[in-house]
Amino acid sequence: MSPDEIERRLSEHENRLWKVETKAYAIETHVWLTILAIVLVGIILAILLASGKAAQGAEAAAPTLPCLLSAIRQVESAGPGDHDGGRALPPYEIHRDYWTDSGVPGRYEDCLREPYARRVVLAYMRRHEPAALARVDAEALARLHNGGPSWRARASTLAYWRKVRRALEAP
Repeated sequence: MSPDEIERRLSEHENRLWKVETKAYAIETHVWLTILAIVLVGIILAILLASGKAAQGAEAAAPTLPCLLSAIRQVESAGPGDHDGGRALPPYEIHRDYWTDSGVPGRYEDCLREPYARRVVLAYMRRHEPAALARVDAEALARLHNGGPSWRARASTLAYWRKVRRALEAP
């Protein structure tokens, strides 16, 4: 065998080895990319599931304003009889000072009509807790309705809030 023939065969052998190594490297790279893709998909799914659960929890914790007003009305009108000894008007048990403080024009007796009473409650909340109203902070708004502007200092508003929360959670 001539030196040229040996060199040619050696070159062919090196080329075959290079092709095998290149294929092996390509396969190894493909395997690692597949593993990486699977891991990334898993991470993305975990994030989506976690954010979905957080969103569901947030929805349950943050009722809509109409739901909150309905729960307050339900608590205020629960059971037979007059809840504030005739000093407040249903359906939201609005006291005269509460009505005056709301600044809604009309007569106090108009609070007997639900749409007007709702306007009074919303105006009162807007005046005393605008940020809580904007984010529908159910606890702050319910306790404000029950305890007035100094609701934070009144522990009695906590029991009222628990009643409203139960009404919100009821099916």
